[in-house]
Amino acid sequence: TSLRKRINLIKYMQSLGVFSFLCCVVSMYCIYNSWNNAAKTVFATSLISLLASLVISLIEIVQSTHALELE
Repeated sequence: TSLRKRINLIKYMQSLGVFSFLCCVVSMYCIYNSWNNAAKTVFATSLISLLASLVISLIEIVQSTHALELE
């Protein structure tokens, strides 16, 4: 159903957001230890995960507003 799909989108969005923040923390730790190559890789992973989270959020918003229009 539509509600179940939206709940799953929210779950994936939040999971990717948390993963992104965890990668940011790991990236800061890598910078602290002067592991620059690792820091760049982990930070890039963080940005990609945050981007995916935002795209999923946008999809959920579109679905949510469409559902409200049907009401």
